[in-house]
This record gives sequence, C-alpha cells and structure tokens, in this order.
Amino acid sequence: MSKVFEAGRFKGGYSVDDIDSILENAMKIAKEAVAPTNDDGDTIHAVYKNGKVTVPESFKKPIGLSRKTAWVRATPITATPALCLCA
Repeated sequence: MSKVFEAGRFKGGYSVDDIDSILENAMKIAKEAVAPTNDDGDTIHAVYKNGKVTVPESFKKPIGLSRKTAWVRATPITATPALCLCA
C-alpha cells in the first residue's frame, strides 16, 4: 500500500495510517449502527411513496450518523430515488 501512495497521482495524498483510520471507522459504524438494522431491512423494508422514502425507525440512527460523519452524499441521487436516503 505504501508503494501506491508514493506513486503518481496518489503521491502526497492519503497515507496508510489514513486508510487504516477510515477502515476502522467504517467497521465501527457497520457493526454498531448498520448491523442492528438487518432484521428490519429484511422484514419492514424502505418504502418509496409520493416522492419520499420512508425507512424503518431503526434506520434513523445509522442514517443520522452517516450524515454527521459525511459518509453519504449531500445531495439526492435523483436517478434512483428508492436508494436515496438524503434530504
């Protein structure tokens, strides 16, 4: 990985420590916030109706957390509204 960050367009950008930190935080969010929503995602589902997406109550914590930590886009993805959980 170090060799990648020393080459061309990657030089002077992220370091191995940066990537380790990003992956550590992603794993923490996945385990603590996203994984507990799996059952609701399988049984309750998100619903797209009248231009809005309604998600199970358990989804609100990881969605809020991802917004606070900038893990989602700031603008809606209009091409696939059912996948957009953005405001």
